[in-house]
Amino acid sequence: MQDHLAQILVVAALILTGLLAAVVYLIVLLRSRGDGGELAGLLAPLQQDLTKLDTVLRQEFSTNRTESQSSIKSNLGDFRDGQAKLLDSVAQRVQALSDSNDSRFREIREAVDKKLSVILEQLQKDLMDMQKVAGDVGALSRVLSNVKARGVWGEIQLERILQEMLTPAQFERNYRPKSGTKEAVEFAVRLPGPDGEPVFLPVDSKLPREDYERLVAAQEKGDLAAVEAAAKALEATVKAEARSIRDKYINPPQTTDFAVLFLPVESLYAEVLRRPGLVSDLQSQHRIVVAGPTTFSALLNSLLVGFRSVVIQKRAVEIQRLLAAVKTEMGTLSVLTDKIHDRFELLGKDFEAVGKRAKLIERKLKGVDALPESEVGALLENGDGPAADDAP
Repeated sequence: MQDHLAQILVVAALILTGLLAAVVYLIVLLRSRGDGGELAGLLAPLQQDLTKLDTVLRQEFSTNRTESQSSIKSNLGDFRDGQAKLLDSVAQRVQALSDSNDSRFREIREAVDKKLSVILEQLQKDLMDMQKVAGDVGALSRVLSNVKARGVWGEIQLERILQEMLTPAQFERNYRPKSGTKEAVEFAVRLPGPDGEPVFLPVDSKLPREDYERLVAAQEKGDLAAVEAAAKALEATVKAEARSIRDKYINPPQTTDFAVLFLPVESLYAEVLRRPGLVSDLQSQHRIVVAGPTTFSALLNSLLVGFRSVVIQKRAVEIQRLLAAVKTEMGTLSVLTDKIHDRFELLGKDFEAVGKRAKLIERKLKGVDALPESEVGALLENGDGPAADDAP
């Protein structure tokens, strides 16, 4: 409706503009000719037409404005009704979403509270465990700071591995490999000797904690010079311990011609292996085998295999001797079997002769009547017959 009114107004404005332009043109034309009366005669009907046109346009504008106002009011009422309905729908949707979100938020909050409660409980337990571990680490640090206690700790770890891998009869504690001295190695593994006597493998645990800690601290700082100096100090300490074990505990043939230096920390053992030529020098110059917890277990496994092979070899010798004795007995059994066979042949011949005699007697007694079995039993139970009665 508003578009229609705008179109009408535009058309009316165009018409008025055209008429005004025509009037102005006529006025200018007539003035240029100097004919004023004629101009007034021409303008009078034009003015009347313009008056009528203005009246018509005013009426049309008034009518259109009235219709537009009523249409606008009607459209505004419909729009307001639609807006109210839309606002009610939106309010209901918002309320539903709010209720759903409140319920969802409550569920999420409850779930989060439960999870947080579980996490807090687990954190509290972990904190208690960490405090316990910290106390254990502090106790271990205090133990390791004492040289004697440090040696006892390495000895306990070594004993635990031996007890897990071997039987109590396969190793000894505080074994003295040299008579007349008080030097005793922590453990000695019993190995079978060639003449039946046991041969012992000395095993001693060492833990150069100070040198190793200096090496680790230098590595963490990235000080290459300090790392090299600490590594050389650790190497010198390990060689000194190997030399001491060789001089104190290796005593062939009572012991093996080598011993084991046990390092109770894997990282320390790895540092010793990392030093170029250190392990081979210990084996060739000092006859010492360096072992960590894992490699020592592998060494014990190989010893167990050696035990089994020696036992199998010993049993094989015993079985061979047993088979030789059985072979000798088989010869004696063969002789006895031949004798029994000869005796059975003689018995067979005797049974054959008895059979022939029985048949001969049967033929001789063919004309004699046989007694009933009951009389025969009574006669045999009472004696040998009439000959027995006639005896004095």
